[in-house]
Formats: sequence, structure tokens, C-alpha cells
Amino acid sequence: MAMKLAVEGGKPVATKKFPDPYPLIGKEETKAVLSVLRSKKLSGYPGPKILEFERRFAEYHGVKHAIATNCGTSALTLALYASGIGFGDEVILPPYTFIASASSVLQCNAIPIFSDIDYETMTLDPSKVEEKITSRTKAIMPVHLYGHPADMDPLVEIARRHGILVIEDCAQAHSAEYKGRLVGTLGDAGCFSFQISKNMMTAEGGMIITNRDDIAERARMLRHQGSSSRGIVQMGLRVDMTEIQAAIGIVQLGKLNRFTEKRIRNAAYLSRNLQGVPGIKPPEVPSYIKHVYHIYVWKIDEEELGISKEKFVEALRAEGIPANPIYGRPLYEEPIFKELIGRGQGYPFKYLEKTDLGYGSCPNAERVCRTAVGVYLSPAYGARELKLIARAIRKVAETYALRKRKSR
Repeated sequence: MAMKLAVEGGKPVATKKFPDPYPLIGKEETKAVLSVLRSKKLSGYPGPKILEFERRFAEYHGVKHAIATNCGTSALTLALYASGIGFGDEVILPPYTFIASASSVLQCNAIPIFSDIDYETMTLDPSKVEEKITSRTKAIMPVHLYGHPADMDPLVEIARRHGILVIEDCAQAHSAEYKGRLVGTLGDAGCFSFQISKNMMTAEGGMIITNRDDIAERARMLRHQGSSSRGIVQMGLRVDMTEIQAAIGIVQLGKLNRFTEKRIRNAAYLSRNLQGVPGIKPPEVPSYIKHVYHIYVWKIDEEELGISKEKFVEALRAEGIPANPIYGRPLYEEPIFKELIGRGQGYPFKYLEKTDLGYGSCPNAERVCRTAVGVYLSPAYGARELKLIARAIRKVAETYALRKRKSR
């Protein structure tokens, strides 16, 4: 039987604050940072800790190269830049993702072209990509969202057939796997974020991985002002990682598998306990996917519950659950794209012969924006927190579903 909701004055399910979901810092990280501070070697081009972190990250993924950066957005921008993406080039990506996926394309004076997602996986739908390819298309950027890998085989096949690149956005998917292969190793390059909320973190930071010598060489050169043995040969960036960031990253990488196992167990518990809850659709994960649950995301049935996702999140938060409405609208509805503002004053859009870029034509992305709700499944959460999350979701959903049925 439905109980009175906390948002309406009832008793909340959770009366004690949840543990902070991040950052997960132990004595090992503290010791590593203090060691760098005592060494007084805080930065370099690159320093010993950066080189060690790059080597370990490359070894973890079984690739030839890893290039550290100061943040995930820089990793994406540098990977595109090092891959030769430039003025007027087009990069196909999903509109349902964090702004950095698209803004990194603009940083290279290139044009983001949005292609719709698969409603179930919330990642780029390969069947919609090919129709977006033009003579200006230079890359596809699949985003492994919330820890769920994109469907890579058909995307790579499309890219190879058209002679274009695949740059993977792995910012939310450290240690996720597609058909037994780690994300970031499936395309021409993979880009990671180590921002404080990620599955492993360095406070801020990023990494590019690749097996391509040409991309790696250019990325290392462009990372630090375009410096080379011949001098400054091309305008570069200034996106080096610090030694402190790298020291934290070395420790966190050693904990990543343990963190991942805990996230997967937590997600399995929630999915079991949300089965059959009215108006709630837990994530469905194909057998060939290793989902690492940066955020645990479920979808609500607006018709069955009779409420918007915003109202659902408001009710969950009143119950003491740190629910997250995540992305509320597709990127093409942001003024930077909708009004073709770009990098400012319409650049680079206004230099194109065609400015009708098809923005606003991704119905699955728009539907997900209306229905997807999430919660961080931090390894800091134990049995108490998981039970409270499941109980609160059930309470809110059953209450609204009952009301909806009675109103018919």
C-alpha cells in the first residue's frame, strides 16, 4: 500500500545523510601526494610520475601509447586536434551526453553533427549514423555513457568503409568492456576523464590512449605548445597533467578493478529489487557488455506514473535519496548550437556554406531526456544505502502509479 510521500509531508525513507559518493580518498592517495610535495617536483614536461602513470595506464589497456592531460575535455580536444580534425570538418556524435563531447569539436574549429541514440542503451545508434556522413565528415565520436559501452563493431565498420576516424569518449566508462575488449581500445583513440566524480579520479585530469604512432606523436607535441626538437612547428595547447594528479592516478588505477566490482554488485542489487515496480524500467545490459555504472540510470514511464521525471526526482530527494535528473535536454537545444553561437559570434558556423545542420532531429534522445533518472552508485555505498534507494524508488513509484490508476 502506498504511503504518504515525504514531499507532501510524510516521513522520509532515509533520515540520515548518505556518505559522500566521491572522492574516494584513502591513506594511499595522501601518502602519494605528500611524496610529490616533498620532492618539490610538482610539474614537468613530463615529470616522472606522469610518465609512470602513462605507462601503467597503457599497460592496463594493452595499448602502445597513453598521453596524460589536465582534464577530460582537453583529452578529447587534443585527440581530435592530433588526428587532424580542423576547420569545417564534421564529427558525428550523440546529442545525449555531457557538453564536453561536443565543445571539444568546436575547440578544433570543427562542426558537431548530432546523430540519434538507441533508446535502451542511450548510446549512439549505428543505424542512424551513416545517413549523417558527408564529404566533410572526418570522425565518429561514440560516447560510452554512464559506464555502458556504445555498440562499437558496426560503428567501426561504418568508419572504416568511409575512411574516417573513431574517437571514443570513455569519460564515464573506465574498465568497461565491449565483447571482452576494454573501451578506448576499439577505435583510433580513446579519451578518459579523471574528474573528481569519475570511476577513478585525479581530482581533475584526462588521458588519451591509442595504438597509432602518428596520433600519439602529434598529441605529445601539441600537448605542450606544439614544441618539438625543431622548435614550435604548429600552434599547440597547454594541457599538461601535474605530478600531483599523476601520483593520485597511479594509486586510483590500482583500485579501479575493486571499485568496478563494487559498482557492478550494487547495480545488480538495485536491478533485482526494482523488477516489477510500476512505471520503473531498470537498465537492460546485453551479455557481451560489461557495464561499469558510473551512474545507475533507470527510466520512468510518464504515462503509467502520471508525472514528469523532474517531479519524480523531487519526490525521491524529499525521501532523502540523492537522485539525479542527469541530462535534461539534448545538446542541440543548448543556445551554443540552437542559435549557432559556437565559439562566439557564430564562429565557425558562419563560415559554412550550409548552416542547416539538422539539429533537433533526434527523437530517442529527446525521449530519454524526459524519462532517464540516475543515482551515483559509489563504492562508498553499502547495504544500508542500497536498501534505502530501492525502497524509496518503490514508494514513490507505487504511490504515483496508484493515483494514476484511480484517476482513470
